[in-house]
Amino acid sequence: MNPGEKANRIAKGNAYVFADEFVYAPNALLPQYVVHIKGGNLETGFYVVDFRDSIKIACDQIQRRYSPEAAKVLQLSVETRNFMRQKIADFYQRVPDEDAALLAS
Repeated sequence: MNPGEKANRIAKGNAYVFADEFVYAPNALLPQYVVHIKGGNLETGFYVVDFRDSIKIACDQIQRRYSPEAAKVLQLSVETRNFMRQKIADFYQRVPDEDAALLAS
């Protein structure tokens, strides 16, 4: 990307796009937790939803008597699945800011 376009994008500020993961910013309702990384531990309040693997939750607090591996498989109701399909359809029907900027130029 040329320096002019790079400066223009930086001047517009942050733009959010759909990726495989959704990040929740720290919030008082969500507790801090420790992430083990190379070189030490990091305490954070960010939470990540991985849409590639969104049918199970890895959690040490889940009792695994009836659950395979280290996760509990989620089962959504028919109504909830329908609601989620509608939300996903609405999300993809919108024109993202980065596309709108390119279409306007």
